[in-house]
Amino acid sequence: MIRLRDVEMEYDNGARAIQGITLTIEDGEFVFLVGPSGSGKSTLIKLLTGEVMPSFGRVMINGFSIVSPKDRQIPMMRRTLGVVFQDFRLIDRKTVFENLSFVMRAVGAGPAEIRERIPRILGLVELEDKMDRYPPELSGGEQQRVAIARALVNNPVTLIADEPTGNLDPDRSLEVMRLLIKINQMGTTVVVVTHERELVNRFGKRVIAIDEGIVTRDAVGRYSGGRHGKSMSGRYADGMPGGKYNGNTSRRTENISGRYPGTVPVHYGANAGHYAFSSPGGRFSPGSYPGGRLSPDGYPGGRFS
Repeated sequence: MIRLRDVEMEYDNGARAIQGITLTIEDGEFVFLVGPSGSGKSTLIKLLTGEVMPSFGRVMINGFSIVSPKDRQIPMMRRTLGVVFQDFRLIDRKTVFENLSFVMRAVGAGPAEIRERIPRILGLVELEDKMDRYPPELSGGEQQRVAIARALVNNPVTLIADEPTGNLDPDRSLEVMRLLIKINQMGTTVVVVTHERELVNRFGKRVIAIDEGIVTRDAVGRYSGGRHGKSMSGRYADGMPGGKYNGNTSRRTENISGRYPGTVPVHYGANAGHYAFSSPGGRFSPGSYPGGRLSPDGYPGGRFS
């Protein structure tokens, strides 16, 4: 499970890359992380992998709390992650088998375990017949599948794919995305950073949109882009006691109680079937709506709590 609570990230030059993000990604979810260049996606991925530390707030990754670059938990946390990069980052002078065995040996795997696991993982990505090939001998799509196999070979809890289709043609991009969906269906949490609007819209998964360091949308559905306008599902909650949700989820938006200025981060659990808005102290101001739930005509297919 990934949890961010009121996370802020400011670089030494004063740039505020992340501004008060609160979100949860449950075990077993598939999530697209989208947004324009400079929106904060790369910084968020660096926070998830422990490359940078938050300036404020709390980051929890698969049971590990990330608070300091000297934290002894970070190497252990990273063993729960597999990371796939846009540019593959394979070692050209090593065969496919050797690329995978290299990362297994780094975590202490023995020869017998390596010989048993690598053919199985390569079979999953349909490259078992490429075991003795070198990366330059493979197509771009094949190299990306090797990179995915390398990320999976140490059995991570969470797979993070950073623009995994950025260097591929549309057909190969679709192959890679279907493979990631298959991996998710086997129980691995998958987070995909992408600009590929058509791919996002094709699969109907949870989409977290970031702009200027804040979460502007968090819903299952389409990648609609931009800070203003319709939600990912094409609907906004209407008829809320205390006023409408007006479709503007920027930091200056008035929330449903009409009282809380600032970002309204959304926490969506895949198995929970509801949306929960997190505010300081973890609660709404009194009178936001009766019983803490949305009226039946408010948000089809879910409930607010």
